[in-house]
Amino acid sequence: LLEKFEVCFILKDQQNENKSEKKLIIPNLLSEDKTKIIEDKLERKWSTTIPRGEIEIERIFSFNQVPSEMVSRLLVRFHGQIVDNIIWRRGVLLKHFNDNKNENENVLCLLEVKMSENLFEIRIRGKERNECLEMMKYIYEEVKTVSGNYGGVKWKECVRSPHFSKGLIDLDDTLED
Repeated sequence: LLEKFEVCFILKDQQNENKSEKKLIIPNLLSEDKTKIIEDKLERKWSTTIPRGEIEIERIFSFNQVPSEMVSRLLVRFHGQIVDNIIWRRGVLLKHFNDNKNENENVLCLLEVKMSENLFEIRIRGKERNECLEMMKYIYEEVKTVSGNYGGVKWKECVRSPHFSKGLIDLDDTLED
């Protein structure tokens, strides 16, 4: 029932082992900040600079409010794409799956939630622009689905202003212009 209502998930590397000893992850009970183990794993998979030959797409989803359980539910929905169990209460590293359900660790997505600012920061890296855009579309649709379950939650898709790092530009406003 907890899995059905998107409260928890079974760790991927635990699913095929002893059926009586499954390790459940409840994102809402994970550490608020990244642990040392998670930070080390993340550093190995996600460098601070964009690797040569790759591109990065960034989006920010700005919410009027972010219920904690909404973040948890979203992380549960992403459990099949999590890279090396790199997950904490407010973030996750994901890999891309194409239409044939083949894993593609050449496209990675770092999703971090800034609760105090009501923001989801999404950065996607890969060699092919179309694959990165496909991953962004997938993330967008999942956020749209989950946020639709919470009345009163409104959000918009933004990018950072090139002139002021804290400023956000609403993508809908740019389309109207």
